[in-house]
Amino acid sequence: MLSALAALAVLLAPVAGLVALMMALEARQRARDAAAARQIQLTDAIHAELGAVVAPVVEKRAFQPWRVVFAVSEPRRRDVGRLLEITDRVLGNQLHDVQIVFRRPLAA
Repeated sequence: MLSALAALAVLLAPVAGLVALMMALEARQRARDAAAARQIQLTDAIHAELGAVVAPVVEKRAFQPWRVVFAVSEPRRRDVGRLLEITDRVLGNQLHDVQIVFRRPLAA
């Protein structure tokens, strides 16, 4: 009886490992999809109000708060306040902890 249970456990261990791996991959994909959806939502709101002035990057890393990164050029620095308002309105009711980062655009 005990050897039958041990054999069953040995046979089911790889299946359980594969199921756990698939569940982890699915959770990671759901997190990527959520970040992409929020990024699209925020980009659409910014473009509707200000035009195509900046494209935010929304990201979520494990065990860290959500983060929104704006690459704002010198002539667009006056829009920072509006970008904060739009971000708060769009993401503020969905997310309780958001870091907003403004940086200079990378040189092309």
